[in-house]
Amino acid sequence: MNKLSPVSVDRWSKDHWSLLAYIETLCVDLNEGHEARIGAERLRCNPNRHPGQAGVAQKGIGWNSSYGTRLQGFFDDKGTGTPEDKEKAGLQLTTHDDWDCLNDLVTAGYVRGQKWAKGLVTLTAEGILVAGKIREHKLQGGSFATFKTETPPVLKEVAGITEQQALDLLFYGKTRDEKLEVNAGEGDLSFALGVAFDSLAENTVFDGECSRD
Repeated sequence: MNKLSPVSVDRWSKDHWSLLAYIETLCVDLNEGHEARIGAERLRCNPNRHPGQAGVAQKGIGWNSSYGTRLQGFFDDKGTGTPEDKEKAGLQLTTHDDWDCLNDLVTAGYVRGQKWAKGLVTLTAEGILVAGKIREHKLQGGSFATFKTETPPVLKEVAGITEQQALDLLFYGKTRDEKLEVNAGEGDLSFALGVAFDSLAENTVFDGECSRD
């Protein structure tokens, strides 16, 4: 079936951000060259749209419109009725599943598909930075549903940087060509880089479990 139109990042809520965090955890804990092998049983799958990607349990229960992807404002809304009503209000997409969320993550530049037939994906440099900000948000008591990201100017400058450039920024404060530099006040960048590349270091193991709740 044809892909749905991409959902812009500013509309993402719990389902998109928890999927990104899940992929990051897989990349760290079950790393196969920093690739994540996605477990079909962990993903919401609309078998009408993605019949070949549904897990055994999903095939058994089918699809209900209430399973559709929740968007910004969904969890704040108390009065809108059915999932179809919520879709009309721009709060939910009734046929949109986690595989569609994955396509949105790829379109946004946070995830890169690797060997799709084997279910392997990996995070981009920008995806690693955003995953770090999600961790910070949750450590401060936030939830996936309340997470929002606005790329500060300093992060826009380094979006898409190579791993070596990011490591240079982290450990030396600047890249070898001195074109990019971290200043003391740029806490968002220094924190995100620290979390990201602590996770990627050879001897580092993230021992927490990523919950989709």
